[in-house]
Amino acid sequence: SQLLIAPSGTDFASAIDDSFPDGVDSLGNTIVSTGPNRLDVLGNDNFGPTGTLTEFGLGVAPEFGTAVINNNGTPGNVNDDYIDYFADANAVGFEQFTYI
Repeated sequence: SQLLIAPSGTDFASAIDDSFPDGVDSLGNTIVSTGPNRLDVLGNDNFGPTGTLTEFGLGVAPEFGTAVINNNGTPGNVNDDYIDYFADANAVGFEQFTYI
């Protein structure tokens, strides 16, 4: 699976493509349809001069699964959020979705 990042607007100083081409999630586990599969997509992003995010969401949905924002138990702090990705059963192919 791969994740294509396409930030919208000027809220982000930069976003770097996240890629999971070896089929493992951020915890080193194989991405499976029995997920969730943790994707720490914010870990390599530059949050600009403040170093914090004010919002985090999904843009374009994945084609071969479901992606949801996990607030990591801290709903008031989006900086530690990540995406839980659930691949469809028997999903095969190039997967992409965007977050904003």
